[in-house]
Amino acid sequence: MKLFVDSSDPGEVRRCFERGWVEGVATGLSAADRALADLCASTRGPITVAVQGADWRAMLDEARALWRLDARAIARLPANVDGVKTARACAEQGIATHLEGCDSPAQAVLAAKSGARYVSPLAGASLGVNELIRGMAAMFRTYRLPAEVFVLTVRSPSQVVDVALAGAAVAAVPAAVLEQVIKSDPPGGGVSK
Repeated sequence: MKLFVDSSDPGEVRRCFERGWVEGVATGLSAADRALADLCASTRGPITVAVQGADWRAMLDEARALWRLDARAIARLPANVDGVKTARACAEQGIATHLEGCDSPAQAVLAAKSGARYVSPLAGASLGVNELIRGMAAMFRTYRLPAEVFVLTVRSPSQVVDVALAGAAVAAVPAAVLEQVIKSDPPGGGVSK
């Protein structure tokens, strides 16, 4: 499983990369935030950034602006009709996307078929996040879809293990939790019951 640091702090991001802990960044900064350029300069990998547009045209404009800022930037879109439409348009233009908020494996398949690189489960889904991750990962494998399951945001060392065992390909983890992971292994190997 790949780890992305969940951060908007360029120094924190730089330290995580220097330590070899992460492959990318997930940030709460928006595409319009001036600090985003500094954050992009601090990363050696992809960075997912939420777009704020209300419709697919506005989302597409933001995704294009992100790509112009840094080709490693990935537009994080809502998993709804406009988000899927935007992801399709972005895929046709070579712009990577990340659809978040899928509440079923079937919805995740539609998101993946739109050309999204990453698809995230809805944290409060009725199935339960780990069950949703398992279903999404199974669908992607079964139908050979190139999208990956990306979990936003892991809040404890034991949850890092849980989402990995459920089949997540990527997890966004705050730097403080990464510090906890490296310092000690939770009782029981980190697997919650």
